[in-house]
Order: sequence, then C-alpha cells, then structure tokens
Amino acid sequence: WQEAVTGYCQGGGLAYCAAQHTNVDVAIPFYGLPPNTSCQLEKITIPVQAHYGTNDTSFPAARVNAAWALLTSTNKHPDTKLFMYPGLPHAFMNAW
Repeated sequence: WQEAVTGYCQGGGLAYCAAQHTNVDVAIPFYGLPPNTSCQLEKITIPVQAHYGTNDTSFPAARVNAAWALLTSTNKHPDTKLFMYPGLPHAFMNAW
C-alpha cells in the first residue's frame, strides 16, 4: 500500500507536517505552508507535489519560493515538484 496526504490552505500546511512526522509516502499540499513551530521543511524526505496560484495573497509567491528553496535544499526526490499556476488566486480549486 502507498499512502498520500493532501490538504488545502491550513490542511496544505498540515500535509507538510504529515510528510515529516508520519509514514505517508507522498504529500500533496494545495496553497498552504506549515507552521514554523511544528514542521521543518528541510527534514522532509518523501516526494512533495505542491500547488499554488501566483496571485495568492495568503501565500504569496515569494513566501512559497522561499519555503520551497528550504525544502529542496535537502529533498532531492525526483518526484518533488512545485506547480505554480499563473494568475490564480488562493483557493483556486474551489472554482471546480
């Protein structure tokens, strides 16, 4: 069995925490970042596929890129990917 965790907004942040603190196989956060006190991005070793809109005012691209740089400074898994969707705001999945 393979297990994934996904989450949106605060749940997206918690998906990163689950990636560090549980035995899931992959994390798929949507527009969220973890609280600094409960998760260290540089300690995540499983694949992460993260999804953000470039017009997200809750999680601006600069903040996402800084967090992603920290995560990928140690996470070299080939399936770790950041997807930035041009022009989309926070909670863009609510549109579907």
